[in-house]
Amino acid sequence: MRTLTWAGVIGITAAAGLRCSKPSVERVDALVTVGQTTLTRAQLEGQLRAQPDFVRARYSTPERKQGFLDTVIRNQLLIDEAKRRGLEKDAEVQAGIDRLLVQQLLAQESRVGAPTEADAKAYYDAHPQEFSRPERARVALIWRPKASSPDGAELKAIAGKLSKLAPADRATAFAEGVRGLSMHEGSKGQDGDLGPRSHEELLQQFGEAVATAVGALAEPGALSPVVEAPEGWALLRLLGRQPGETRPFDVEKGPLLARLTSEHRTKQVDALVRSLKERTPVTIAPGAVDKLDFGAPSGPLLP
Repeated sequence: MRTLTWAGVIGITAAAGLRCSKPSVERVDALVTVGQTTLTRAQLEGQLRAQPDFVRARYSTPERKQGFLDTVIRNQLLIDEAKRRGLEKDAEVQAGIDRLLVQQLLAQESRVGAPTEADAKAYYDAHPQEFSRPERARVALIWRPKASSPDGAELKAIAGKLSKLAPADRATAFAEGVRGLSMHEGSKGQDGDLGPRSHEELLQQFGEAVATAVGALAEPGALSPVVEAPEGWALLRLLGRQPGETRPFDVEKGPLLARLTSEHRTKQVDALVRSLKERTPVTIAPGAVDKLDFGAPSGPLLP
């Protein structure tokens, strides 16, 4: 029973790096001989065990095991014929071998000291800010720069009027105040709504006094006093709050370990290349860059 396509045959043997022994090598439990090539039980089982579980699960019956042997034999016949024709000397084949060599070298190098789950947990514990979202307050703002309002008198007047209104009426009156007075371009078109902002974001944009005033607003609809900021005056109305959260390690473990592994790989490869450059003479001919012509199109590239 045949269980693999031609692509699957070549893929399995290439990915697994199937090694075949010659008759001169001691044949230990040889299962298959194809011409001058011997395939042992240990070789065949070892290469299958290196495959993912879902691949190995396909070969649980005698018929499928026979199918695997058939495909390996076919592949070996093709390999031997390709060598007989001298195709291993083909430039494209050699380029492919070079790419595989580099891939294997980089994979081998990146395995040295590769990050473990324990390393990921240590990083997670040491950088809590990367895996947490701070509480955010959503506030509406009426803003007057000091250049147009040195003492904030306009805001103080409207704040007095708003404080006398019932909470149900305050939202409409505040929105009218935004449209009539506010000079904050980013929020004026949204009735002053700044969107969710953390304390740090408010601190960076408006200063300590505004960030502190927002933190003191307890209930949605609550108004701040008129706050003096370094660049202007602010009247704030709390629209709501988003609670902060910390994503658990079990959720972050996979992406974090992948990221640490990628960073480790880059560092290992960079260190290897530096080492190789230090002990390997490299010469670039004068004007080499100017002499290169890759036939790049002169016109605009289509997306």
